[in-house]
Amino acid sequence: MALLVKLAFWTGKNAEQMDRLFRRSQQMSAKFDSPRGNTTLGWQEIARACEVVSTTYEPQEHDADPGPDPGEDIPSWDDPPGADEPPEPEPEHEAARDSTVATFPVQVLPARVARFIRAVADSVPCPVDFVGVPLLAVAGAAIGNSRVLEVHPGWRERACLWALIVGRSGDGKSPALEAVLAPIQARQDSLHRQYRAALAEWHARKDDGGGAGLRPLMEHATITDATLEALANALLSSPRGLLLGLDEATAWVKSFNQYRSGGKGADRPHWLKIWGSQPTTAIRVSREEPVHLPATFVAVTGGLPPDMLTALGDEEGREDGFLARLLFAYPIPLPAAPSGTGIAPAIADDWTTITGALWRLAPLAVGNGQEGVPMLPAVATFTRDGEAAWLAWSQQHADDINRETFPDNLRAAWSKFRSYLPRLALIVHSLRWACGEEVSADAVDGTSVQAAIAFVAYFQGHARRTYAFLHANQPTRDALGCLEWLRRQKKLSVTTRDVERAHLRGISNSTSAEQALKTLERLGYGCCTQKAVRGGRCITFTRTC
Repeated sequence: MALLVKLAFWTGKNAEQMDRLFRRSQQMSAKFDSPRGNTTLGWQEIARACEVVSTTYEPQEHDADPGPDPGEDIPSWDDPPGADEPPEPEPEHEAARDSTVATFPVQVLPARVARFIRAVADSVPCPVDFVGVPLLAVAGAAIGNSRVLEVHPGWRERACLWALIVGRSGDGKSPALEAVLAPIQARQDSLHRQYRAALAEWHARKDDGGGAGLRPLMEHATITDATLEALANALLSSPRGLLLGLDEATAWVKSFNQYRSGGKGADRPHWLKIWGSQPTTAIRVSREEPVHLPATFVAVTGGLPPDMLTALGDEEGREDGFLARLLFAYPIPLPAAPSGTGIAPAIADDWTTITGALWRLAPLAVGNGQEGVPMLPAVATFTRDGEAAWLAWSQQHADDINRETFPDNLRAAWSKFRSYLPRLALIVHSLRWACGEEVSADAVDGTSVQAAIAFVAYFQGHARRTYAFLHANQPTRDALGCLEWLRRQKKLSVTTRDVERAHLRGISNSTSAEQALKTLERLGYGCCTQKAVRGGRCITFTRTC
């Protein structure tokens, strides 16, 4: 607490700067990030330190050695290691992040992959989440059915992710997705050219009166038509699997009802099976033949605005497990900034090279969808340290769910992380192999499992944030929108008048502004104080996270 008091004085109560400096000190420990309701111990201590300090340092011109007033009860500054020089400037997309929202752990990925993620995020600009999360799904799609990870005999997981990024229009979702999807889109274009050439040859043989054989089918790397009919046709010629890449992910859910009268679809249960690579068959009255999807691979990624999150739920409000299968990234938006300088061609080309290596991962048998022969994947296993890391996490994960205070609305999502951790470990390990690290593609080690554990913790943090929004009523969502505005503006304290003048959605007068601030206090994001002013009262809200 003493160091935080000093930091509050010298930084002018700049909470973000206090947080960064404290993390560089010898006093930093894991306890600083331990959860306290909707915040952490560290942010509570920062808020307390800001309350204790009544005055802050203000540099005076021509003052060679500025410092606190002689009577100020502030201890002398003791520099933490490295604090004698200004902190190294952080990239904008990382410096603007709020520490209460999980940060995408780009550092656990291979350096070449991390470099691409940061370059795209700086170029857009956008949070690194908008690049890193779709990238994991694309990497998984490139691996496809070529590999499975055997957790133990009888339990195998593919590298299949259903990962969505959540952000407002204009936050940079679309350009980030475009950059990440560029290699898989280029592969789709190449497959289409190959198909056109094969079709021309088939027509030529047919016209010559010879044995033309079966009409060729086009292999797919990615599609945007989310209907089961389109998916079945694409998978028939794509035994490796494919990616459903959607700029607007709600179109995926809307497609569930496309072929049902009254707008109530039955496609959700089929998608639940597809997530687990289980075979499924859909009967359509309008088709002579059923739509059959053998055990296969479909990764999903895309973006959507927060207001459309509710569209992902079951129309009748039932918990069918669909939402629990989705990985969400819902980062704090960045302040508006000029466009970046673009991605260096060498960095973009390197991402294409990496995905190309993943596509070259060989299965045990290639398969032929047209003849009904599925791809037979090679089987990867844990190394000894990989298995140890998995077992330790699995026990901790079970203990977490079994806590009496564990939120019931997160239980279904948490249960799916037992499948997602080996999937993420397989993806990270394959990326390391594709980047030239000296690892076996079929032996997932402790380093890859620890990276997957970091990603699971990240997605758990964003699941809490997403589910809080999903289960909130409209006034609460308006209050959470006010909280995001506070974070973007880097404001620690704000009055009802400040909020009213910001013209936030759903807040149009002093009454609604006061309601929003009191809602944030009730949710544990800070505290409200009030004082009498001419003509009424003024509420001041001080956030603690």
